[in-house]
Amino acid sequence: MQELNKNRGEGERGENNRGDQNRPGEGNRPTERGQDRAQDNRPNPRGTDYLRNYLSGKQNLDNQNPNAQGGTPEERLRNQIEGKLDPRNQNRETVESRLSSQERLQNQQFRSWDNADQTAERIRNNFVQSRNQNRNQNVRFDQNFWRSVVRGNTGNNRVNGYFHVYGSLNGNRNYARNYWWQPTPANTLSSWLRGSYGQPRYYSYGPGGDVYCRNGYVYIGGNRHVTIPQYYTQAVHVVRSVPEISPEEAQEMEWKPLGVFALASDENQEASFIVQLAINQDGVLSGTFYDEKSKETRPLLGRVDEESQRAIWHFADEPEIGIVMETMLYNLSRDETNVLVHFGEETTESWLMVRIPEPEEE
Repeated sequence: MQELNKNRGEGERGENNRGDQNRPGEGNRPTERGQDRAQDNRPNPRGTDYLRNYLSGKQNLDNQNPNAQGGTPEERLRNQIEGKLDPRNQNRETVESRLSSQERLQNQQFRSWDNADQTAERIRNNFVQSRNQNRNQNVRFDQNFWRSVVRGNTGNNRVNGYFHVYGSLNGNRNYARNYWWQPTPANTLSSWLRGSYGQPRYYSYGPGGDVYCRNGYVYIGGNRHVTIPQYYTQAVHVVRSVPEISPEEAQEMEWKPLGVFALASDENQEASFIVQLAINQDGVLSGTFYDEKSKETRPLLGRVDEESQRAIWHFADEPEIGIVMETMLYNLSRDETNVLVHFGEETTESWLMVRIPEPEEE
């Protein structure tokens, strides 16, 4: 994998400090806010016909209602995961299908999130309010939850995931009830992980950020890196490099929590997806994707690329759907961070992951 630009900052930034001390150098990053800025805060993915078409399958964009075919971006993603919509349908007649692949890539851009801290605070407050109103429906990621999830995960039904909980369910790991909700500070991670990850790097995405798109290429720190399809292929290679792990091996592994996050695609939509992540000393990611609306739980599996510090994961039970998510490893020590959601090699959106507090004891 081609190397991401090395961090030129010195010293570790504080966990809740939103400064840019550990970002790439500013020398080549564009400062103009013209063509790139025009797409800076375009809604995600509602403002992008291509993503709407990708998730809605056969929908004709010429006559498309913005709220059709599943409503919100989260609902369209939910439908794709459940197999109700086929984004790989090659026979649909749409405006987007008449554009060449090159034209689509030329127009691709990661959105940036202005006022992300304010959006994150609203999302947290809404989660707390919803929990107070529906206490018996709160997901807790505690032993009872894991037993119900892993109980049928044996034999031919076993999926390649949930490795982080085997030690507490079947081994000698005595984690606190709220263990998986806790963040692990960046300095703790960097000293605990095996390998040479280097100084923590914190990247932002979109125009004016550290990682952005221009003319079909991904730029990092102002320097052209690879094409958008190549960037996606790199991510796929990382998640496919996760070694085979047996339940017995998982029982003996130590896992650090990265926390529990709400996943939001748009600041005007209520977040209903929850992502829980943990990491072992070899940089393997194990976690859970929970849909609050459908109450569906899916395993997440991934890996941190040691050289680039890209933390990348996908759906362990159905990797072939091609949805891959990523952010920087040490971004996950923050209270909120951008996350790239790849819907195949030609469409990537920048969503927001917001750390949410654990439910109160009943």
